[in-house]
Amino acid sequence: MDMDVQRKSSVRIGYIDSFINRYKMKNKRIVAFFATVVFLLSFAAQASGLVIIKYYYRANCSWCDKEKPVLERVSANGLAEIEFINCDGSLIPTPTMKIVVNGKVVRTFVGYTEFNELYKVLKVYQ
Repeated sequence: MDMDVQRKSSVRIGYIDSFINRYKMKNKRIVAFFATVVFLLSFAAQASGLVIIKYYYRANCSWCDKEKPVLERVSANGLAEIEFINCDGSLIPTPTMKIVVNGKVVRTFVGYTEFNELYKVLKVYQ
């Protein structure tokens, strides 16, 4: 898959996540529609053998803010698709990244992760 297409699709998922979080109480049909779109995009990527990083973050987490440029670099290098999941109000520690290959979680990182460490893991699945 072309690197520009990968970058655009990972950014698109981030925008959809932001949209859902902003309007979730206003129109449940729109939320259901976009949640379905996100699910189908994720499923299609998993079925094609792409590497996906499910990135769990909170809006007020300073470590999550520090992690985002690392993920942008990963996406820009075409190493993985990034799926941003806002987990405000949940018990999931942030930042958390789950590396998904062919629909299975192969590695989980909890806490801030340097690009070099993430790169070593992702290169195994390329």
